Amino acid sequence: MAELLEGIGKAKATQDEVFDQHAANLNKQSKSCERLHKDLKIYAQSLKALIAAEKTLRDTIRDAYEPEWPEREHLTAIFDNLDIQSSELEKTVCEDLPQSVTAYVNQFSDLKKKVEKRGRKLVDYDSAKHSYNSIKASSKKGDQDPKLAKATSELQNAETTFVELNKELLEILPATYDSRITFFVDTLQTLFNSNSVYQTEASKVKEKENQIFEVFEGQE
Repeated sequence: MAELLEGIGKAKATQDEVFDQHAANLNKQSKSCERLHKDLKIYAQSLKALIAAEKTLRDTIRDAYEPEWPEREHLTAIFDNLDIQSSELEKTVCEDLPQSVTAYVNQFSDLKKKVEKRGRKLVDYDSAKHSYNSIKASSKKGDQDPKLAKATSELQNAETTFVELNKELLEILPATYDSRITFFVDTLQTLFNSNSVYQTEASKVKEKENQIFEVFEGQE
C-alpha cells in the first residue's frame, strides 16, 4: 500500500499522493471514454439512417428498372449483396460496438462511488485518530480508562475499514487505467475494419454496376 502522509491535529488530513494520482487518472479516463461513447452513439445513429436511406433508394431503383432492360437480374443480385453487406456493417457499428463500449463505460460510475466512499472513510479514520490521541493525552487512568478503550476500538474499526477499501482501489484503479489501451485499440479496430470491409465490397459493387450501365448505354 502506498505510504500515507498522516496529518497532525484537526486541520490536517491524511494524504496519499499515489492514490490521488490514480483518482485523477480515473477521472481523465472516464471523461475520454464517455465522450467517445457519446460521439459513437451519434455516429451510429447517423450511419443507421444512411444505411436505411441507401436501402430505400436501392429498392426504388429495383422497382424502376424495367424487366426488359439489360442485366436486370444481375443488378438485383448486386443490390441484394450490398443489402447484406450494409446489414452486417449496421450490426457491428450500430449494435455490437455501442454495447461493448457501454459495458466498459458503465464501470466508471461504481468506481467513482468507491473513491468517494474511500474519502469519507478516510475522514472517519482521521477523526478516530484525533479522538484517540486527544483522549490518550488527557487521560489520567492510562490503559484502564474506558473512554480510551472505546476510542481504541473505534480507531481500529475505522482503520480496518479504510485500509481494506484503500487496498482494493489501489489494485483496481491502476488495472482499469491500463485497460484503456486495449479498449481503444479494440474499439477503433472494430470501427475502422468494419467500415473498410464495407467500402471494399461497395467498391466492387460499384464496378459491376458501371459494367451493367455501360451495356445499357450501348443498346440505346
